[in-house]
Amino acid sequence: VWRQPGEVVAEIVVPPAVTQSCPSYRIHPAVLDACFHVFRGVKIVDNPRENFFLPAHVRRIRLYRDHPPSRLWAHGRMVADDGDSMTTDIWVYDAEGNRVADILGFRVDRVEQKAAEQVDDLFFQHQWQLCPLETVDPENDERPAADTAPASSHCFMLLADNGRLCDRVAEQLSASGATAIVVRKGSQFRRLDDGHFEIAQDSLADFKQLLNHLQSIGCQLEGIVHAWSLDQPGATQMSSDQLQQSQQDGVLSALRLAHAMIELDGPPPRIRFITRDAQCVIEGDGVSRLASSPLVGFARVAANEDASLRWTVIDLPISSDADEPAALVQELLAGDEEWEVAYRRGQRWANRLVRVSCEHLPTRMFDAVDRGGEAVSYTHLRAHETI
Repeated sequence: VWRQPGEVVAEIVVPPAVTQSCPSYRIHPAVLDACFHVFRGVKIVDNPRENFFLPAHVRRIRLYRDHPPSRLWAHGRMVADDGDSMTTDIWVYDAEGNRVADILGFRVDRVEQKAAEQVDDLFFQHQWQLCPLETVDPENDERPAADTAPASSHCFMLLADNGRLCDRVAEQLSASGATAIVVRKGSQFRRLDDGHFEIAQDSLADFKQLLNHLQSIGCQLEGIVHAWSLDQPGATQMSSDQLQQSQQDGVLSALRLAHAMIELDGPPPRIRFITRDAQCVIEGDGVSRLASSPLVGFARVAANEDASLRWTVIDLPISSDADEPAALVQELLAGDEEWEVAYRRGQRWANRLVRVSCEHLPTRMFDAVDRGGEAVSYTHLRAHETI
């Protein structure tokens, strides 16, 4: 409607198709997006095909009323322009001049546009990279107070394996002054003593009862270790019945744990799933514990679907060693924000998404066609290991 260098007034008319769904929002996303577009009027950009800007940051949005009307006026004023980014303050009014919303510190950044054929930098792949963990001595921890807490305030719940790895972790946690709650698989919820419990791994009610009990006695969990999948046999020794039971111990029990945690008060604890030889990290890994693979997939999906819950998968080597309990204790007391971690030959690895060039992508190993070029029916496909 009106503009001068660095300032613009625009009229926004909401179409009927959007108006029908506006009552479901305090301000409809399409209306908010239309307000954002006011920035285009504060400066005439030369060669818009080469100088392309996208939203990058909003400092504050304040609404003065719910469900804005279908006709609005937006007043935008540029507050910063360094050539590579522009920041605009936008004030939104109704037809009577009443303020509807403030959009302050709306910043757009210049993005480089490339020709469609320049796609070499569009390929990404998960790669395992060495990622040492800064060790922490609980008794002499000099990190800032905001990053740590006294050892006595740490409380961890361990869904313990039968191989006593979690028992050794619990012993070291207790020696550091932390509280360790050891939970084993059983037929029903049972409190053995203050630090030992049994639950049925296929019972959501048992998970809820356990978590509610810990909360009722003032145990604010900082972390949960799920190690039941360590009891699963290798793929070559596994029967179909064992495979089905492995899912109860692994991914299905993890799902029940996630459902039970939704009802917890306060910040949710970080959950760490412990697997063994379930991922290919270094050359020579055989990935013998394939029954744990669904647990890895579950953690990846869960991390994307619910950002309030924090998940980490820690994969141990096929052969256990005496340093594993200490490594897991360090993960609990000083762990970082990595989603997938593995230990191999005494070194810590992290699975990260990195940019790769096209020629470095692995070639396809098998085609679902026969030698004559005809598609192979599903009945003739063979299962091949995928990494």
